[in-house]
Amino acid sequence: MRCALVCLLAGVTAAADAPLPEAMVVKAGGGGALSLRPDAPSQLNGGVDLQYGGVRVRCESLVVTRAPYPGSSEAILSDADIGAGPHGPQGPDGPWIELDTRRVTLPKVAFRGLLTPGQVHVSRLAADPLHPKLVRFAVTMIPLGAFSGELRQRGQWRPYRGWAERAEAEVEGDITPAGIQNLRLASMVMHGRPAQGDRPAARVWIDGPPPQAAALPGGGQAVANAHAEARTFTFTFADNGDFLELVPGPDFTMMDLPAEGPATAPAAQP
Repeated sequence: MRCALVCLLAGVTAAADAPLPEAMVVKAGGGGALSLRPDAPSQLNGGVDLQYGGVRVRCESLVVTRAPYPGSSEAILSDADIGAGPHGPQGPDGPWIELDTRRVTLPKVAFRGLLTPGQVHVSRLAADPLHPKLVRFAVTMIPLGAFSGELRQRGQWRPYRGWAERAEAEVEGDITPAGIQNLRLASMVMHGRPAQGDRPAARVWIDGPPPQAAALPGGGQAVANAHAEARTFTFTFADNGDFLELVPGPDFTMMDLPAEGPATAPAAQP
């Protein structure tokens, strides 16, 4: 359970059958309750600090529920809620959650960086009868806000940074009689912000090297470093965790950036 729990909370992946690189450490300022029973939630609060394999999760509260799943003799995660609050990390506009993989040592985690959403929810998706040995989870982070880090692509780490209103990730793993193995991040969709009242809409923006196939609009040549905006961006990942491609949604624009580094954050789009 501990590898699956940490990986899902961090929004990253690790093989459950790989050697454990280090012990998991959990601290909770307000204490709580740890449950070994299916359908009875474990709860920690008052400022939670969870570390495992170089992944660190800091938040106000954590609630996790496990439930049976076909093909596994061990109950596995069904729902998890991670909340921000006064005893957790504080951002410029209030409390947030820190999902920090900058020092990750887990081999299938292909993102080294920092995410600071306001809340995170994990829910197990319905079993797929066409893939009975696969389990899938939906992970929602809202508001996501600014993010930065490196993605591993074809064995190389490539720097990215950006902003999105929210992110929806899908994590999948293989079901065995002993539980889950080979958890991995399959995809992540980042969404911009729709206009509401006097607040203008804002597109997702991303600075960094585009995937090898990316080209400038109008048939231009692929660029080494770019600033891209769209209402949505979809990241897809391989079974080994590596970043595969970045697929832009509506209102996509991209411009070449100077070689010295990414541009500053753009203003919200009307």
